[in-house]
Amino acid sequence: MSGGDWRKPAPPLRSLIVRMRIKPMRIKPMRIKPMRIKPMRIKPVFHVWIGSVFAPAFLIAATPVLVNANVFQQQELDSLRQRVEALEAARDTLRQGVDIIRKTMFEGVLPGFFHIPGTNSSMKFGGYIRMDAIRDFDQISSDLLGFYTPFILTSDTPGDRLNGNTFYRMSATRLNIDVRTPFPDNTTFDELRLLFETDFWPNGSFRIRHAYGQWGPLLVGQTWETWYDVEAAPIAFDYAGPPGGVPLRVPMIRWTQPLGSGFSLTAAAETPDPEVAIPTDVNGVPVAEIETRWPDLVVAFEKRQVQGKAWHLRLSGLLRDLRTQGTSPGANTGATGWGLYFTGRIPAFGSNTLGFGANIGEGVGHYLNALSGTSSDAFWSSTGLEALPTWSAFGTYQLHWSQEVQSNFTYGYLRADNLAVQTGDAIRESNYVVVNIMWNVTPLVEFGIEYLHLDRHDKDGAFGVGNRLDLVFIYSFTPGHPYPRHLFN
Repeated sequence: MSGGDWRKPAPPLRSLIVRMRIKPMRIKPMRIKPMRIKPMRIKPVFHVWIGSVFAPAFLIAATPVLVNANVFQQQELDSLRQRVEALEAARDTLRQGVDIIRKTMFEGVLPGFFHIPGTNSSMKFGGYIRMDAIRDFDQISSDLLGFYTPFILTSDTPGDRLNGNTFYRMSATRLNIDVRTPFPDNTTFDELRLLFETDFWPNGSFRIRHAYGQWGPLLVGQTWETWYDVEAAPIAFDYAGPPGGVPLRVPMIRWTQPLGSGFSLTAAAETPDPEVAIPTDVNGVPVAEIETRWPDLVVAFEKRQVQGKAWHLRLSGLLRDLRTQGTSPGANTGATGWGLYFTGRIPAFGSNTLGFGANIGEGVGHYLNALSGTSSDAFWSSTGLEALPTWSAFGTYQLHWSQEVQSNFTYGYLRADNLAVQTGDAIRESNYVVVNIMWNVTPLVEFGIEYLHLDRHDKDGAFGVGNRLDLVFIYSFTPGHPYPRHLFN
């Protein structure tokens, strides 16, 4: 071939590719301008003409629709109202059912009680945790057993007038169960009450305080002995009380008969526990033993005013059989113990009250704080068993600073007419003073502080004194208590 470039060889493929360079295409964003819509201009005459023609026609056409809509809405409202009323009625019925169930299954006959299922009885658990922080400024022979006259050391006792002691105590903590069963069809025996209470006195051991049943006027079991007036007792944190107080709980059978107009008569037969000083032979063996043939008999007559400012007065009498028996000469002998006690609590200024008591008797040392536990009911003499004459009194004033805070001021005195056969260390006199302040912080929390003074005069002239400061903390399980909870011991 000849005469043309077509005969030239083709360029290499690489060179061809290099020459064929494709540039990227640039796409510019499209800009869209907002469209302006000009409002339609209608001449006023034409506008009025359009409104005057179409508005009435629209209203006429829409009236049935609007009427039907209003009727439908009213029906819906009525339906909703009926549903709400039905729900409220169901709620009220449910509440009534819950109240009936609660009253039937849980609520008891008194506030704080709960119903025992399957019975007609109601039960309440109570009690409190109590701690005493005590400072004794004078030495006494026993810290744990309480602030009693026999524990006061006299001037002829070794170790007297030492610097005292500080200790904390929890033994006054209490637990109780109160059960009530009503008998509405019986006018005399209208209710059965069962009360059980325990504490941990004196050193943390388990002790039964109260365990009794009361069916109407008949009480059987262990509780405060009948000769003493519990409601007239001084309100104090002290466990012992005045030297002439009677802080005993004994098993008994007791009947209380209402007489009308606030009067009542109580009769009780209580377990006998005479304390007789019996001499011993050369070997230290008692020459006789105490015999208990009859129970202690108590009769109390009371007048009570419950309307307006409450008050009451009480006169009680005690009769005891004190006796010993044995094979020794003169062992079979006896004496009669007796006592009279007049007590009461009356209103004073405002809401304050005044409590008082005075007793006299022979052979009743077992019932008196200053002599209980000292075998001072009766003593052997050349003429037989001789009962110890005693008398005592106390007065207490309750002062309310406010509804939550109160103070109590108490004085007590005891005198024993010592017998010739008694030894020189026999107690002859005792004075007792208590001042406190009690603060009910809440119905379940109470704090208090109390100062106590107690002295002792013996037959031989020896003298001893004790002074104590007691800081008290009480946390209750439930509000209320089956009896005044500040009762001593």
